Amino acid sequence: MARIAAAFTVVAALASSVLAAPSLGKRDHHITITNRCQSRSVTPVYHDVGGTSYNMQTLNPNESTETSVGESQLAWRIWGEDGKGCGWPDGGGCLLLECSFDNADFRQCNLSRVDGFNMGIEFGFDDPGCSGNQCLHGDCGGDQAFSDPTNGGPSLRQCNTPNVGMTVVFSCD
Repeated sequence: MARIAAAFTVVAALASSVLAAPSLGKRDHHITITNRCQSRSVTPVYHDVGGTSYNMQTLNPNESTETSVGESQLAWRIWGEDGKGCGWPDGGGCLLLECSFDNADFRQCNLSRVDGFNMGIEFGFDDPGCSGNQCLHGDCGGDQAFSDPTNGGPSLRQCNTPNVGMTVVFSCD
């Protein structure tokens, strides 16, 4: 009976480790978000393709917060809410950082001022081989941000490094 119990314990332990293995391989993109607005607080808002939006921690000047986005996350966006009325739930009226990581051969981000501009955003990837972008004023060109749905192709930034981290900086002054 003791042998059967010992064998069962070994089998259960092996099954448990096999079932746990996939979660050990799951990785995310770590994102650091900083408020460089010297004159006001900013609340970063995260919106995913499923339509879920949530306010992150409100950041006073020079404060940062962190979040993570899944390795294969389809379309998502972040914007800075500063009390000037970004549309809920998708950030209408504000500058948007839009990204999609669902295609391992084309992980990309862009800035969009199609629906408006409320503050500058800079973003970068933690891989020095990948370039970020910035739009610091409401008149930034198509190489920096979409200003209509068709003109921002040059503003796309791609980084195919798996699980690459990102920095996002809001600037207002």
